[in-house]
Amino acid sequence: IACVFRSPPSGLCTSCLLFLMIFSPSQSTPHKLTEIDQAAIIDKLSELEKSGSGEQGARFFSVSPPGRPPLFVKHSGDMDVFAEASTQTFFHALSRTDGSTPRVPEVLGAFYTKEGDYFLVMEKVEGKTLALSDISQDQAVKLAATAVRWLQDQLPSVPDTMFGRISCPGARVWHPFFKDHRAGRIFADANDLATSISKV
Repeated sequence: IACVFRSPPSGLCTSCLLFLMIFSPSQSTPHKLTEIDQAAIIDKLSELEKSGSGEQGARFFSVSPPGRPPLFVKHSGDMDVFAEASTQTFFHALSRTDGSTPRVPEVLGAFYTKEGDYFLVMEKVEGKTLALSDISQDQAVKLAATAVRWLQDQLPSVPDTMFGRISCPGARVWHPFFKDHRAGRIFADANDLATSISKV
């Protein structure tokens, strides 16, 4: 795709626009999606919304554009997907050089629509949910802890400009990692998040 910030959506505050100029996502976010891919993703979201799948069903979904393997899509109303795409791309590159790492899906791109929908698109990694797997919940927790520990160990090598924001100003970050899918507070930076997680 072309640079996704050709015309930022209306309603952005001055600090958000400043963030966009400083962060320069066109340089750090992959651009491996075609216009056909983007159209298929937008059509899939529309289909999910019409089917009444609910907010959760439209937040994460899979789609198979023509000529591509299935993609995994995170849908949001927040431009933080660009910072997340950059961060995940950085960790994906690290994971490819270290056989002991968790599997980090490759990001193919991030884009938004004039209606204010933001999309983070990555390869779909086939796997089983905990309910369908043959490992115990204790084993799953240990595996998750190992993955989080690996991520924490990488923090010293992560440039501030690459990591992006942990949460948008004035809002708690949304992620299934947290209880009730919302962080208990706003994190100031990556170290603040790492310190908080290490206390859990």
